Amino acid sequence: MDEYADLAKIVMGSTRGYKLGSLEFPLRVREKLKCKDFHWYMTNVYPEMYVPGNLRQQLDIATQRLQNEQSVIAQRNAQELYFNTQIKSFASRRNDASK
Repeated sequence: MDEYADLAKIVMGSTRGYKLGSLEFPLRVREKLKCKDFHWYMTNVYPEMYVPGNLRQQLDIATQRLQNEQSVIAQRNAQELYFNTQIKSFASRRNDASK
């Protein structure tokens, strides 16, 4: 579905738990048969289907926000891990010094 994959996910809902498998074979067949892309289908076969004009832009913005949030979370986790490591190291040195 090419650039319409994000729209399909929104319309159909989550595909979590659904194993799609490899797309290598269908993509080779599509290339060999010189099939049109999904945009061609939407434009020529089903033009009455409404697709929001700025959907791609909205999805890109949402994806960027999610990636930024994940980056912040990963950074906080790394800082927490570093802090915990430092505390354990300090405690270990303190225990060794008291022996």
